[in-house]
Amino acid sequence: MTSREGLHRASAGVLSVLVHVAFVALLVLSLELSSVRLGAPPQVEPVQAVVVDEASIQAQVDEIKAAEERRRRDELERQKDLEVKAQRARTERRMEEQRLAELQEKLRVERDLSARDLDKLKAQQETERERLSRIEREKQALAKQRDQERKRLEELSAAQKRERERLQQLTEEQKREQERNRTAREQARQALEQKRLAEEEKRKADEQKTRAQEEKRSAEEQKAKAQEEKRRADEQKAKAEEETRQAEARTRKAEEERKRIQEQARKAREAVARAEQEKKRIEAEKKKADEARRKAEEARRKAEEARKRAEAKQRKREAELAMQEALAQEQAELADAREQLLGAQHSEYVAQITATVERNWLRPKGLPKDLKCKVRVTQIPSGDVINVTIIESSANVAFDNSVIAAVRKSSPLPLPKDSSLFARDVVFVFDPRD
Repeated sequence: MTSREGLHRASAGVLSVLVHVAFVALLVLSLELSSVRLGAPPQVEPVQAVVVDEASIQAQVDEIKAAEERRRRDELERQKDLEVKAQRARTERRMEEQRLAELQEKLRVERDLSARDLDKLKAQQETERERLSRIEREKQALAKQRDQERKRLEELSAAQKRERERLQQLTEEQKREQERNRTAREQARQALEQKRLAEEEKRKADEQKTRAQEEKRSAEEQKAKAQEEKRRADEQKAKAEEETRQAEARTRKAEEERKRIQEQARKAREAVARAEQEKKRIEAEKKKADEARRKAEEARRKAEEARKRAEAKQRKREAELAMQEALAQEQAELADAREQLLGAQHSEYVAQITATVERNWLRPKGLPKDLKCKVRVTQIPSGDVINVTIIESSANVAFDNSVIAAVRKSSPLPLPKDSSLFARDVVFVFDPRD
């Protein structure tokens, strides 16, 4: 912001100096024209041109560009470092995922272990899950930081582009101001040249008038000498009068030229006045631009604070969501593991009932060996059978009745190790071939 304000002040100072120089030149020209009307000798003062030295401005521009280039390199280095960290996090995540997969495979293989071993395995799985969650959070933080660095780099590039455009506009404005200054100097020079020519014409007319008067006086002195000389004197007088008329015509022309020069001077003064008004307008616009820039900076600061608060809130929300997701996933995994364990225990419970019924089953004579049926057994918590139903018959009444008898003979049925696995209705397929 300091370099921009310096450039604005430098351009405003150069413009002010150029406008004042043009105003002084036109004021001197007006005074000279006034002295011509009063008969005073002309005094021409030289117009001094102001040379705009762009060395300081170019040095500031180069310094700004160098600083921006250094910041851009720093941003690139920081982004590369973030990429390396993200790659390392991805590698660690893959290793952790592989380790978790191995643990899950081990859990699947050792599903039939005792409750103590299962709790230990769950604790190990929980530790690995926490490590994996921590690595995932670190990866997300690195990805978010990398996105922020990328956005920051894009904003820096946009700011550099805007600064280059503003410097280009400033250079073009300086060129236009130099062209206007040169045009003003050229107009002043032309006005002085026209004034000099008008004065030269007037001087010649005065000399001719004086010479005509002298000749007229000589003619009057010689009038008494002779009639011939009088005739020649009359002719000379007529000639002198003609020359006088011509001199008066030239005088009128010089007066018209003087009036034209005065009109040009008036227009030049009006141009200076317009330039002064333009200067005031530019200064007013500069003040408005400074105020707008200040307000924009304030708005940017407030937006930055709001963004930081929003980011902190977002980070907190994301952390809470990640924790909730981790807890939900953990609960789901525990539920799956419990479901699988309960399923295995329930299958084991049904297999015990089936085995008990098979031990108490007596095969009727003459039955084929490929018979089977599906049975529903209704029992009470003590295992005593209160009802037996054939759901899917074997199409052999003797076989079905033998199975019903075996079930009633097996009462009370074996109970599960976990009382929560007890089912009032137990359905199983009785297939002696198994």
